[in-house]
Amino acid sequence: AGSVPHLIESLLGLVPEAFDAKLRVVRPMLPPFVHDLELRDLRVGNGIADLRFSRTPRGITTEILEAENLDVVVENERFA
Repeated sequence: AGSVPHLIESLLGLVPEAFDAKLRVVRPMLPPFVHDLELRDLRVGNGIADLRFSRTPRGITTEILEAENLDVVVENERFA
């Protein structure tokens, strides 16, 4: 049951740091057949975020749609 959340966490490069109210997004990837993916109500500690990952001609981009009580940091986006 825990394998799907772990797979998503690994593919999208999600590194939660709950004690620091921080979420790092490190070099996100999407499978070739996925062009857009949204995560809603992603909880890290007391924080919450909505994120959108999109495939563009330059690679995978990350958009922070909303974040409450959470610092979201996008690091090293993967460019094709």
